[in-house]
Amino acid sequence: MVPPETLLEQIVFGVDEVSEIGVARTIFREGLVPATQSIVHMAAFASNDRIRLDAAKYVVERNLGKVAEKLALGDVWEKLLADVTKEQ
Repeated sequence: MVPPETLLEQIVFGVDEVSEIGVARTIFREGLVPATQSIVHMAAFASNDRIRLDAAKYVVERNLGKVAEKLALGDVWEKLLADVTKEQ
């Protein structure tokens, strides 16, 4: 983990072989864990039902994918399998 002071120095003074995009990626990567913790915390403890639902849906979809898309894709595969087995 790069200390925030080092990141600030890289942004202000620049560093050899470090691009602006590289610095931005590093900053985002460093913020990933706190951001993830915030979303999970909102899913469990937000005072607003809508915020809890949206945060929970985001966590589930990032880990399992969208259920509706998987169900629709499953139907396509089941139909294809049924068509193939009918022909045999």
